[in-house]
Amino acid sequence: MISSFDNDEIFRAGLIAGTDAPRIALSTFWADRIQVCTTARDTTGDITAQTTQVLNDLEGFLSQGGSDISQIISARVWIKEMTDVPLFREVWNTWITAENAPGVAIRQADMARETIRIEIRLDALRKDMKKASPNENQD
Repeated sequence: MISSFDNDEIFRAGLIAGTDAPRIALSTFWADRIQVCTTARDTTGDITAQTTQVLNDLEGFLSQGGSDISQIISARVWIKEMTDVPLFREVWNTWITAENAPGVAIRQADMARETIRIEIRLDALRKDMKKASPNENQD
């Protein structure tokens, strides 16, 4: 978990860089905020499998940044086919509890690769930053 860095510092994790892809940070942490975004690593599955994989990965990124799903304040979902929304909703509603439900925007989108069915971006608060700055948490 990233627990201590200067409030003015931006920390990036999950860096993707290559000659055939744009440079991307899958998660960005700064001050009391986290932004995480990803698609499924294995894109051979259907919308249910890809959504499950993406949510599990996002939960890991949130944990790495000192947060969890209870701190999500918004979600943006890009989905390849709007007919997949009911299946996405089933997985999402199993993953997030009603008391932790954030604002969610769902949009149909062309994806970077034909086999990608879904991409999700979350904005969340860092739990360890809610009551004290990182410098106050150091012993």
